[in-house]
Amino acid sequence: MVISCITLKHIYLNLQPSGLLTYLDSNDKVPDSALEREHLNTRDNLKIAQDHANRNKRGQHWITLERRIRVLEKHVEVWNFTAIRIHVL
Repeated sequence: MVISCITLKHIYLNLQPSGLLTYLDSNDKVPDSALEREHLNTRDNLKIAQDHANRNKRGQHWITLERRIRVLEKHVEVWNFTAIRIHVL
């Protein structure tokens, strides 16, 4: 860490956790086992999103069928409302 102004250095040291500063100033080499574990834990968000989309993909015929069912439900609601209104009158 290279900070020329003493006041800024003290402010920086007071704001950051001491463990993090010790870690950043350390000259120790990262163990090979830690590097291997890091490569095993990589996460490919694009692949996860594509897999999720492909797993939940519905065919066009299902989408069309659901749309027609919604239209039919609206017609039934209108007919039901009309029948109740006529019955009350």
